[in-house]
Amino acid sequence: MSNAVELKKTFSDPEHLFEYVDEVFFSVDMKEYRVLQMSQACERMYGYTQAEFIGNINLWKEVIHPDDKHIIETNDDELLSGRMVFNQYRIIHKNKNIKWIEGKIIPTLDNDGKLVKVEGIVRDITERKSAQEKVVQTERLLSEAQYMAKIGNWNADFVTNEIFWSEGLRKLFGVSSDFPASFIAYIGLIHPEDRDNVYKQITDTETKGKSLDIEYRIVRADDGKISILHTLLHTVKNEEGKLIRVYGISKDISTRKITEAKIEQLNMLIYQMSHDLRGPINSAKNYIYLASVKVNDTIALDYIDKIHRSYRKIEDQLMSLLNLQRVNRSETTMEKIDLEDTVEQIIRSLDNIPGLMKVKVSTDINVDGDFYCDKQYLHSIIYNLFNNAIKYRRDSPNSFIKINAKNTDTGIIITIEDNGTGMNEEVRSKVFDMFFKGDPRANGSGLGLYIVKKLVERLKGTIQVQSEPLKGSTFTIKLPNAGEAL
Repeated sequence: MSNAVELKKTFSDPEHLFEYVDEVFFSVDMKEYRVLQMSQACERMYGYTQAEFIGNINLWKEVIHPDDKHIIETNDDELLSGRMVFNQYRIIHKNKNIKWIEGKIIPTLDNDGKLVKVEGIVRDITERKSAQEKVVQTERLLSEAQYMAKIGNWNADFVTNEIFWSEGLRKLFGVSSDFPASFIAYIGLIHPEDRDNVYKQITDTETKGKSLDIEYRIVRADDGKISILHTLLHTVKNEEGKLIRVYGISKDISTRKITEAKIEQLNMLIYQMSHDLRGPINSAKNYIYLASVKVNDTIALDYIDKIHRSYRKIEDQLMSLLNLQRVNRSETTMEKIDLEDTVEQIIRSLDNIPGLMKVKVSTDINVDGDFYCDKQYLHSIIYNLFNNAIKYRRDSPNSFIKINAKNTDTGIIITIEDNGTGMNEEVRSKVFDMFFKGDPRANGSGLGLYIVKKLVERLKGTIQVQSEPLKGSTFTIKLPNAGEAL
């Protein structure tokens, strides 16, 4: 059995995937004003079942906290204009508990510009809101304590030419109590990649007499470890406008930043899998359905039934895989890549996508030597870009998609070129933004290219796009050869 067929048989209906995630996914037909889909997570989040939401389309409004109902007042106008809506507000759970939720609603307009459908995702942010409130309170109390006790503080008095570093600040930088305090010494402890920027911002702040709120990395003097500091700096001038004092408070936020980065990676993987699996899942579903309808031979139908049962087992394994993927990957998995085979698998996996047969697809893969990369990431990058090229093709007998790859001094360069609808400059500048859709009437949630950029960055590569309306687009990806670091 070919890899493409195995890939199609591996995936199942996306509704089953939604049963295992905490976010609520929904879609509403705005022409008939009825709920098309509501994932089972709604009961965990709201306390109400799918049936209750489907039976009462206004239930989501009714459970909003009375003090927060004003937050959604402008939603209808935004959606009717084809703009995505983002809200955070409180709801009253069926058990009377109050929760914070965050919702994103994406509109779909028809050719006449009328709203025909909305899709969205809702997540519970109660814990995050509680943590934020605690952090704000803690930071305020900590700042007051540091200011009063001069812990984590420094003070530069330009009248007396005295510079003071508190013991807390010295601990942050990993220096002893007899380490000479000076501006030059402070700058020298900042990470080399951040040093010029911090120096410029501080000197500009001192010149203009403003305050500064900045985050940057330092290299501890005692153990060489890298920490991330959040610094609030204030300036004081005399009546003549002369700078007489600079003082500031610094706090180590390394743990918070690491947690934020892991959350971002986790969200990216969830979006990546749900986005990438849609095409193959639908293909597999369609093939099984067509076979069951068109085949009359009883023996063949028996085999189809056995295939379907085996397929269900694979589905269960996929659920386990999805749960594993939801766990944060701290590192990428590098392996030797057969790029030509990877591209061929992707093309075959999309053979059921509408419009592919109307496009001339050509490949020119000239990659010599061993190339190492994360196979899953690379597959998703090429898959999303190729799928987009098909989606935004023009109805022309000369439509084409070209996939080229060649070696560079440090890795490979991949170009995916089409002569489709193209993009203007405004769309091109936002095309990698999360949830951005250049055309509000287009299908999809606007996650594909956002995911592509995140994956390229995780591979320490770069991606650029050149495009002109009605002439097409060319995406250029440069990836390092991870084998050189093994």
